[in-house]
Amino acid sequence: MFAEILIERIRAANNNLLIADRTRRFSGKKIDILTADTALRLLEDAVKPGDRVGVAYRDPVQGLIVFIAALRVGAVPVFIDFRMKPDQCIGLIELMGLIRLYGDRQLPGRSESVVLQVNWAADPSETDILIPQPQHSNGFIALSSGTTGIPKAYVLNDTVISNRMLDTISYQPREHKGLLVLLSLSFAGMHNLLFPALLNQVPVHFMPLMFSTNELISMLKRKDITGVTMPPPILMDLLDAIGPVETPAFEHLRLLKCAGAPVTSEVAVKAYTYLSNSFEKGYGSTLSNTNARLLGDDIIRHPDAIGRLCRNIRLEVLDPLTLEPLPVGGTGILAFHSNMNASDIFSSTPTDERIIGDAAIPGDIGYMGHDGLLYVTGRMSDVIVRGGIAILPKVIEDHVRSQPGIRDIAIVGVDDLRLGQEIVAFVVAEGLSEAEVEKVLISTVDQDKRPRRIVLVNTLPVTVNGKLDRLKLRTMVP
Repeated sequence: MFAEILIERIRAANNNLLIADRTRRFSGKKIDILTADTALRLLEDAVKPGDRVGVAYRDPVQGLIVFIAALRVGAVPVFIDFRMKPDQCIGLIELMGLIRLYGDRQLPGRSESVVLQVNWAADPSETDILIPQPQHSNGFIALSSGTTGIPKAYVLNDTVISNRMLDTISYQPREHKGLLVLLSLSFAGMHNLLFPALLNQVPVHFMPLMFSTNELISMLKRKDITGVTMPPPILMDLLDAIGPVETPAFEHLRLLKCAGAPVTSEVAVKAYTYLSNSFEKGYGSTLSNTNARLLGDDIIRHPDAIGRLCRNIRLEVLDPLTLEPLPVGGTGILAFHSNMNASDIFSSTPTDERIIGDAAIPGDIGYMGHDGLLYVTGRMSDVIVRGGIAILPKVIEDHVRSQPGIRDIAIVGVDDLRLGQEIVAFVVAEGLSEAEVEKVLISTVDQDKRPRRIVLVNTLPVTVNGKLDRLKLRTMVP
């Protein structure tokens, strides 16, 4: 269903603009021709319905053409970040059973790796008989964000992807004149923006591979750009460049969404005040799609919240030990029930994520407040058990971060023979010595939860999409 409807909507756009970058513009008709021509080449390469194929290109438009062509022949495509190292790509081929990895480079010694260039000069044949009609879609695969190691892969079957893209809950594409894509399409947040736009014949503009903050500001000031999704690092660069202003710098935007990693309440309030009153924080995962949104007055009144549940989402908060549902206000494992959850997970390493029936468990711990807002207090994997007491790092971090002289802090647990785990605090301090930081911790954190080891650092390591890299921190413990 998804493939058929996607091609139908692309064709209906005819000569209207659908995709653009700095130098090229593509109408719906041209996209139809290019994807049909590429689909014929995939059939010649013996790609069959249900086959899994990877798509890894520096040029996002070329990657999109090959991706849609794979959908047209009934294959199951997955966007792969072209920056991945060869051994990581090989790991993904083996993890997911890819029969082909199409891209603009050849992996040495791998027959699955095929260099395929889109024929930009493709023209329609004299008849449409050679242009393959969209097959029944088998959906596609989405990767977790990040480029270190082998990311997790999530199978989105046709029903799931149709529910996600046709019944969009993260934004209303019909309200837009044009959407801006900033990052690789291997990031789920980008194709969650892209495909609903194409389905609603809204032009999508791609930023170049490398762009400056000033270039981004120039694009966002264009009246034909009304929506964009970005990770926290880009958002914070934008805030630094704009600075405090009396009126939001991008008042015409109908969507300025931060996704991929949490942002602090301070950053959220600044983005809402200085950038756009249409700013929103999105909470979700590749596993379970968008689950909650924080926008409007809630950003000012409840900046620490994750947001209000999206429609068609039912939440259960489960006791970590018994998995029994907890009442409102109880802190436990978050389980989201909907018809938009991934149907399967591929992971080369142990993961907290689970699919149980129609419930997706992304591995977060939190609670539903009596105010109707969702709050996340940590990850299941981040929980530190010290001397039999469970400690949520985020709770400590949020509390200590507000103290004078503490610019940032991250808490991790390390193995300890006597207590099971010991707590280590990595602190970015402004002019404070280790002894002075210790005094802050003594005065603000309960004794049984207080870090006993302190490491002063200039910055905290983050992943490519701005998430705190706790795995890296654990390797930095002296």
